Amino acid sequence: MTRFVYIENFLAARGLRHVYHFENDVLLYFSIVKYHSVFKRLYEGLAVTPGGPNKCMTGFMYIDNAQSLADMTDFFIETLIRRRAKKQLVPEMELMRTYGTRL
Repeated sequence: MTRFVYIENFLAARGLRHVYHFENDVLLYFSIVKYHSVFKRLYEGLAVTPGGPNKCMTGFMYIDNAQSLADMTDFFIETLIRRRAKKQLVPEMELMRTYGTRL
């Protein structure tokens, strides 16, 4: 989860928008430029790869801006505090799915 906070801060510091995050084992077989307008149109804020009924994965992730990511990381932190996560491990993949389905 910490990496999302780092990415959020990096985007905010640089004023970057419309960013893609990939895991190191992901290969793309299409032009991101060709589909960029589709991501902007269909996904307000974030798009994250589904990983089944209870998880999402960041193998491929579209981030509109730093605030989009901040909304998700704030949700993570609030959820972890609410669940008293110090006593229980909560995987980030489950937190992402919970965040995505709450909208």
